[in-house]
Amino acid sequence: MIDLTNYKCRKGKPIGLPYQGSKKKVSKRLFQFFLDNHHDFTFYDIFAGGLAMTAEAIIHNIPVKANIYDNHIVMILDYLYSDKYNMFDVLASREKFIQTRNKENKNGLDYAIMLINSFGNNFKNYLYNAEISNLKYSVAVEILEKYGTGKDYKQTDIYKRNENKLFSSDTKEKHKIIQSLSQLQQLSQLQQLSQLQQIIITSKEYRDIKINDKKAVVYLDPPYWGCNFNGYNSIDFYEFVAWVKTIKARFIYISHYNNSLLDKHFGEPHIIFPKSKSTLQSGTSKNNKFECVYRIKSVYANYNDNNNQISLFDYETASS
Repeated sequence: MIDLTNYKCRKGKPIGLPYQGSKKKVSKRLFQFFLDNHHDFTFYDIFAGGLAMTAEAIIHNIPVKANIYDNHIVMILDYLYSDKYNMFDVLASREKFIQTRNKENKNGLDYAIMLINSFGNNFKNYLYNAEISNLKYSVAVEILEKYGTGKDYKQTDIYKRNENKLFSSDTKEKHKIIQSLSQLQQLSQLQQLSQLQQIIITSKEYRDIKINDKKAVVYLDPPYWGCNFNGYNSIDFYEFVAWVKTIKARFIYISHYNNSLLDKHFGEPHIIFPKSKSTLQSGTSKNNKFECVYRIKSVYANYNDNNNQISLFDYETASS
């Protein structure tokens, strides 16, 4: 197993939507590993979600094919690339959020409002409690009006001037509010994503996607099995395994927490991030689950100009 905890990668913050299950914490290091171990490849991001890995491919000028089944996210991206994106439109008061959430026919801006301003980015519950929501919203607006960005908002004079009003003496409450104001940084991440070259995205069920590409490095970040988390729509594990075996590529990488079921089918993880702990099962990081990546050698792993092909799947042979 390769530990990428201290792996050298590009400077700067990761880019991507604040999406549940996003790979922003590991995306820069993981994609740098792909760059260091594969050459002249096309990157397939089938469960693209928050687009953190796709963004890395674009930054490094690697051809990428991304798929997002969540239509709400696709609509948000259409809004970002329509030249209509404005941080002030997305930042919402409690009243505006509830009005938007209750609309029958929503557009990309509406879903962006619900994503950025919801607790845990769950599209459902407003980020701030009713008691202090107006104050926190007004401080966020004032920061944007003066600085035009939410980046490094804690260093602004506005934030410091209002600190005593925003924070109670309770450390836990202060932590909650600090996390809440980080939505300003998420708005900046939307801005960064909108400034990347426009991403061509498909929106299909993963089972409907067929891959047969000698240059393909396929990255799969499916909903995690055995994790009790409302943000995920589960998929059938054995259907997923059957589909993986239809892929014809160089290598296939699967992100998950270390999992005995995946170990049984794909062997032990190839890449590990021991410090990226699971919080999805019990609401605490005090468990032995951590982020890892499984690697599968596919039919074109040893492909060269002589068209030599190797398959590790017993139903695919060189003579078939």
